[in-house]
Amino acid sequence: MLILLWFILDAPAAPSLKIDADLEEFRIILALKQAKLFDIQVQGIKAYVSQAPKKTLINLMLSDLRILDPYKEARYRKIISQQGDDKELLRVDLSLFTYPGEYQKPIDVFDCDVKVQFAKANIVFLFKHIDAILGFFDSLNITKATLEAASTQADAAYEQVQKLEEQAFKVHLDITFNAPNIIIPTNSRSDEALVIDLGKLILKTNFYDDPKKSLVEQQNIRFENMRASRVKLDRDCNILGEAILLECAELNTLIDRLLYPDKVKTEPGVSIKVDWELVHFQLAKDDYTCVMRVLMENFSENIRDQIPEGFPNEQYRYIKDAQEKEKEKLKAAAIKKQKGFVK
Repeated sequence: MLILLWFILDAPAAPSLKIDADLEEFRIILALKQAKLFDIQVQGIKAYVSQAPKKTLINLMLSDLRILDPYKEARYRKIISQQGDDKELLRVDLSLFTYPGEYQKPIDVFDCDVKVQFAKANIVFLFKHIDAILGFFDSLNITKATLEAASTQADAAYEQVQKLEEQAFKVHLDITFNAPNIIIPTNSRSDEALVIDLGKLILKTNFYDDPKKSLVEQQNIRFENMRASRVKLDRDCNILGEAILLECAELNTLIDRLLYPDKVKTEPGVSIKVDWELVHFQLAKDDYTCVMRVLMENFSENIRDQIPEGFPNEQYRYIKDAQEKEKEKLKAAAIKKQKGFVK
C-alpha cells in the first residue's frame, strides 16, 4: 500500500493537502468455528484527495470485488463476481466547491459535482449464504445498543441532508449504475435458476430557472433493460437455454425540487412524474414449477447442514490445541498446589 502526503502552506492557490493511496489487493476470510464461510477478494483500490481553499477533489476506484464459496467443489462458487472484462468495477469522482457568502451562483455552477460509474456484476442468491451471514453476526454478539447507535447516526446524516436542502445546496449528479444480474438457483446443486437482470440505472441532475417556480432542481432517473427469465446454466453460469418471464419498457422518473420553496407558496416543493409504458409478464407451468422449487428448496437450505465431511479448518486447530495445553498446565499447577498443602 502506497500513501503519499503533501502539505503546502506557502502558496494559497495551490492544494493544501494531497493524498494518493494505492492498495493492490487484500483478502478476508469469514468463518465460524465449524468451517469457513466466505472468501472475499478485493483488487485495485485507488484513492486520490486534493484539497484547496476553493475546491476539493476526491477520486475513488475499485478494480474488482469477488466473494467466493471456500469449498472448491461448490456448484456456485462465485457468489459475487464482475461480469465482463472491465478494468474498473466502480469509479467515483467527487468535487466540492467553496464560494464567498455573497456570491450568486449561475444556473450552471454547482456546490457539488458527483460522477459514479458501476460495471455489471453477477450475484448468486442462495438462502444458505443468508443463513451463514446471520450466524456470523450472531457469533459477534452484536447488541441492541450497537444497532441503536447505527440508527442514531443515520438520523444525524438525514438531518444534515435536510439542512443542505434548506441552504439550496446544488448537487450535480451523473450516475451510471449497471445493476447486477441476480441468479437464484432452485437449489445449491441445480443447473436450473431464475435470473433477474436489473438492467441499467442512469441518474442525472439538471437545474433550470422557471419564472413561476424560481430555481428548480430536476432529477432524471431512468431504468433500462429490466427483465426476468428462467434459465438453464452450465458450470460457468453461462446461459444454455432461456424462457422470458418479465420484460419491461424503459422507466422514466422526473423529480422537480424547488431550491427556494419559501419564495413560491403556490407551487409544491417536490413534484414527481413517472412514465412506464409497458410491463409484459408471462408464467407457464414449467416457470411456476421453477418458482416453487426456489421457495421449497433454495429457501430451506442451511449452511450448517451442507458443510462437507472432513472439510479442512486448520485455522482453528491451533486455537483448540493451545486451549488444551493451557488446561493441562492449570490442572498440573492445581495438583502441585494440593500436594504442597498435604505436606
